[in-house]
Amino acid sequence: MKPRIEQKLAISNSEFPLFLEWISNQEGRILYPERIICSRYFDNYSKECFSDTLDNIVPRRKVRIRTYNTRDFFESSSKYFLEIKQSLENARIKDSKEISQLDELEGMCNSGIFDYKYGLCFPIVDISYVRSYFEVQNKRLTIDRDICYDSICKILSDEKKRVEEPEMVLEIKADFDFDSNELANIFEFPRTRFSKYERAIESLNIYR
Repeated sequence: MKPRIEQKLAISNSEFPLFLEWISNQEGRILYPERIICSRYFDNYSKECFSDTLDNIVPRRKVRIRTYNTRDFFESSSKYFLEIKQSLENARIKDSKEISQLDELEGMCNSGIFDYKYGLCFPIVDISYVRSYFEVQNKRLTIDRDICYDSICKILSDEKKRVEEPEMVLEIKADFDFDSNELANIFEFPRTRFSKYERAIESLNIYR
């Protein structure tokens, strides 16, 4: 996938209707039906994926397996995809590969995934949420709500826990070569850093 711009904005539950009203006033439209996304994130023993995200180091990577329409990772009737998301200085790149065999999926979850930057990475946390898809002035806009973090790391914790994220996240996506000033004029909202993985690790106290 080619590089793209991703800008984020954290919003409260009470602000959600206001943003829907703003989208309507901008003559925006629903791009796809909303759906549940469930991702299993992987990290190495040294928690480098987490620490790179926390320190905003670039380039950095996230290793995850994603599926849809379920909050229970292994109960999905949808396809599974191995995704490597790379964060560069001013862009994001996501590589996605379908996992077609169940034994391959189970092998990754039991034995880990080898990443050239982080080495052998093991499953740490499941993150699920409801995503709504919109288009505003030919730019893609997503809103993630009802975000849940589930600790699954048996190495670091014997107890599976769930934490619900109190905020939503709005994400603007545009081609890498799109003018950033024009993007700011279209979406006149303050940007913020919002990493679901970072928030999951911190709220679950996985690396305490």
